[in-house]
Amino acid sequence: MSMEKKIRHEACLEALVHEEHVVLGVRLRPLTLGHWLWLEALENPVVGGGASSLLDLTQAVAVCSVPFPKVARAVRRRSWWRRLWFAVGWTFRWKLEVEAAKFTAYWRDCFPQPDLWSEDEGVEPGLPGAFRLVARLMARGMSREQAWEMPAGEAQFLTLVWAEEAGAEIKWVTPTEMEMMEALKAQGQEGKE
Repeated sequence: MSMEKKIRHEACLEALVHEEHVVLGVRLRPLTLGHWLWLEALENPVVGGGASSLLDLTQAVAVCSVPFPKVARAVRRRSWWRRLWFAVGWTFRWKLEVEAAKFTAYWRDCFPQPDLWSEDEGVEPGLPGAFRLVARLMARGMSREQAWEMPAGEAQFLTLVWAEEAGAEIKWVTPTEMEMMEALKAQGQEGKE
């Protein structure tokens, strides 16, 4: 198996196989496109890789602990539910840094980002938004509900496969290239100090 095929194979498996994640004592469901959309719509900072408060984290846990069709109700329940949750949090002395790290691990496990080369100089390869992924899934015959409930990582990799089938040339970053980029980045940071 070529190196590129091996990288693709491992990345796709990572998008399909997930650990069980518990944050703030609540078991999270696999991250779906619908969960991702809700977190973005709520402007929750966990989407960017961090939580600035326990409130941000409890909101993200509320969104990701229920099936997509029930998220609106879970978000509206916030007044009494979050107060109770804060009381439980204080009782167990949850540390924001620890619980935020758990949520970040959940996000990375359920929504791995493929390392791809971009043809555009200076522009990082971006991911299509949740709406674009849902539109692509629906164009392939999924119902609206099925598309929004599709695990985000799986949907992302399916669209890459479909793009390759349509003739797109997708260039994966190899582990050697990744090491070289990290070494260059480290050298650049040393030069700034």
